[in-house]
Amino acid sequence: MNENIYTTDDILIKTGKVILILLLFITFSGQCIQYFRYSEKNSFEVKFKTKDGDTYQTEEILTNSTMRKVIKSDPLKFFKNKFQNLETATASSKNNDDYDLKFKNNSKIKNQTVKDINQLIHETDKIEYLREKYPNSILVQKMEESKRSEIVNQSLRIFSLILIIGGIIPISFLFAGYKIRTKENKILAIKAMLEKSLDTSIQDIQISTGLTKKFILEAIGVINLRGFGYFVIDSNSNRIMDARLRTEWILIDKCPSCGAAINQKVTLSLNNAPECPYCKNPFPWNFLNELKRKTINEIYSQEHSKEQIIQPIQLPKRNFSIGIFLLLLILIWPLAIYYAISRDKKRS
Repeated sequence: MNENIYTTDDILIKTGKVILILLLFITFSGQCIQYFRYSEKNSFEVKFKTKDGDTYQTEEILTNSTMRKVIKSDPLKFFKNKFQNLETATASSKNNDDYDLKFKNNSKIKNQTVKDINQLIHETDKIEYLREKYPNSILVQKMEESKRSEIVNQSLRIFSLILIIGGIIPISFLFAGYKIRTKENKILAIKAMLEKSLDTSIQDIQISTGLTKKFILEAIGVINLRGFGYFVIDSNSNRIMDARLRTEWILIDKCPSCGAAINQKVTLSLNNAPECPYCKNPFPWNFLNELKRKTINEIYSQEHSKEQIIQPIQLPKRNFSIGIFLLLLILIWPLAIYYAISRDKKRS
């Protein structure tokens, strides 16, 4: 079962990934659209002359899609330039992009249906259309390659700038999310160590994980508060132990030194070194640790043999609102990160 100490990391990471994917899609598709719009066959320049004798020009992007709409308004005019002795040209009833051509009776060409009109649209057709659209123009020509390349490169620089500046937002969300997740993984690692041993020294945890004592103590508080366990810290021995060790007992039936029957109980925490009431000799630590190890193993095996899985305590949530989060994300995105973290921070 996957355990989650925090929920904020999932929210921030997923949000960051979605924003990053959208940003990449918008910038990439926008650049592709610009590249297609200003392709060699779609880019034209129309020049005009003023009354003062000065000239100026405008750019025209004329795609095949636009030309198909123009042709649909008057198909006969277009097809007459392509075929001689054409009598009628009408859109097919089956497909509006297909045209049924009917020729005069004396024509050698048989009636036919044009299915791919794109093959009939040429550069000259687009220039002729622009001349009709701008009757006052003095020149209609293809856009120069250098100018077309400059426009495409300019759009590339703009979209790259959008990606760089806009990328700060998803990167911030991902950074905050993964930072919290890293902290969560460290806490879960400490929890796993404590569950296996039930009693270990802080120094051993430091050596094994490389974490500071301050962080380890903070992690114990989080684990206890979230209901993933209940561990106590013995400041005298500098050890962390399962709280059950203070309530569970070891039964010593006889003294290992003098052999007297004593039936003495001592706590598993072994805070004080017990001694025999008869010979007054303290019990050897290796003897006590062996009894302690057996009892801990019994506790551990009993706990993991239960069929019912005990769920962590669900603490009251601080009413995280997706609506507020999305609104802050749109208006002031840094506050969205703060809002997500603050909903979880009071619970840790």
